[in-house]
Amino acid sequence: MEIIIDIPEKKAPFVLELLKNLKFLKFRKAEPKGSFADFRSEWAELSSRLPQTDPDITEEEILAEVKAVRAERSKR
Repeated sequence: MEIIIDIPEKKAPFVLELLKNLKFLKFRKAEPKGSFADFRSEWAELSSRLPQTDPDITEEEILAEVKAVRAERSKR
């Protein structure tokens, strides 16, 4: 089980000292906040390697295809 506790900065040393006395707890550092930027760069690199079969498809064409698939499903 994992529990995340946000503690106000000025209270953190006191609360952490109390929690450290509980020997069954483990502490981890928070992950860096820049993970979204990392995801975007990884996605850009990945998408440049994927084959683009029909890059000029429009939003209207996508919606029309979705409607056609849904209409076909409702007929069954």
